[in-house]
Amino acid sequence: MLPGAVPSAPTGATDTPATGGPPKPAAPPPVKTPGEDSVVRKELRRNGSTGLISFERQDKDLRITRLTLPGRQISRPADICRVDVAGGPFTMKSVGKHEGLLRYEADIAACPFTVDILDGAIQVNVTGGLCTFREADCNATPAGFWGPPPSTFSADTKAIERARTSAESAARTYFRSLLNNTKDRQQVKTIAAEQAAFSSKREETCRDYAREDVFGFCATKITEARAVALRAQLYPNADDKPAPAKKPAPRKRQPSAVAPAPVPAMPQGIR
Repeated sequence: MLPGAVPSAPTGATDTPATGGPPKPAAPPPVKTPGEDSVVRKELRRNGSTGLISFERQDKDLRITRLTLPGRQISRPADICRVDVAGGPFTMKSVGKHEGLLRYEADIAACPFTVDILDGAIQVNVTGGLCTFREADCNATPAGFWGPPPSTFSADTKAIERARTSAESAARTYFRSLLNNTKDRQQVKTIAAEQAAFSSKREETCRDYAREDVFGFCATKITEARAVALRAQLYPNADDKPAPAKKPAPRKRQPSAVAPAPVPAMPQGIR
């Protein structure tokens, strides 16, 4: 018998579980929504190489302290440009969650955009994809994935690889659970199509990230975000706080034993 092989059941044995019902599915791996503190006091760059954005905490507010946007010159599109956006710090406005991730709005007159918080990175979304700064002769392109430059990564790539493997496992588990809990056939097709397209979308997002072929940082964070999105679909009303531990039910006090009443003595003369 090979190592790990399961012996066949003896003749006459049945596969019916002792409990009389189907086994319960394993609980999905825990996945938490990344918090703002994962990007505070870090310098993030678009694709890990261009532009600059940094955040700080001011009381309870999240603020952009520095913002440099990369782009292409309006007059000569083949040439690169950059715009140091003045007027900061810019206070971010929380707008809840998008696909399970915390989303903030940057209300910057020249370039309004939204930011989805990943773990140590952000996804920037801009209507139309461009912000035009005519005085600087620059069409800025802030939309995309922003993360730390690869020079800040540890030389050991195993930690990033382990995180990606864990995120892929969580995403698969949530995906299967979501399919099992969805009854509408059209919705099942939509969920399956999104999952099938995920790998190519991740490749498109991360192909230009600096030294992605060495570290795989962008792919890891995008996969973690996918797991969070699937979790949000599966548990739309859940939060990331652990469920409070149930207090044990108070033990019922057993009634104390009552000594039997003594039998009265029979009067003399009665038999």
